[in-house]
Amino acid sequence: PDVVVICDISRSVQNVTRFFLLFLYALNEMLARIRTFVFCSNLVEVSGIFKQHGLERAIAEIESGNCLGVSFGLTDYGRSLLEFQRNHLGSVSQKSTVIIIGDARNNYDDPQAWILNRIRERSQRVIWLNPESRAMWGSGDSAMPDYLRWCSLALECNTLAHLERAARSLLKISA
Repeated sequence: PDVVVICDISRSVQNVTRFFLLFLYALNEMLARIRTFVFCSNLVEVSGIFKQHGLERAIAEIESGNCLGVSFGLTDYGRSLLEFQRNHLGSVSQKSTVIIIGDARNNYDDPQAWILNRIRERSQRVIWLNPESRAMWGSGDSAMPDYLRWCSLALECNTLAHLERAARSLLKISA
């Protein structure tokens, strides 16, 4: 299966970033065809880091952003999605499952939700894993309601049980 993952590593998800990076590292070991991107203020591909380094070093490099070009300013989902569309949308096909991991907190900037529609049109499915409780989706600067309509599946994901449910959904979709 083709899997493309776009993961928020900003301060607003700092308490679950390591949790998600461990999940992504495991996915990279299980799946031959996976591309992984991380973002805060901009988007950077990190697929090679997972392949080149052991678990601890890969996660440490991604969390720090050292030598990756990750800008740790204000989280900007819209800008990151624009960068994905401009530079990587061609890697998404009808066989692709696209997983977005993040809280959708966009600092009141334009969420560019229409890009998620373009990704959805090109892919098999779009799955969103959000570490916040569903009750928080849409509160404050959360753009989650803007993105929801383009998701095949959106799950609260902040525990191992949630992650297991998400993994089962992914395996069903990929089979």
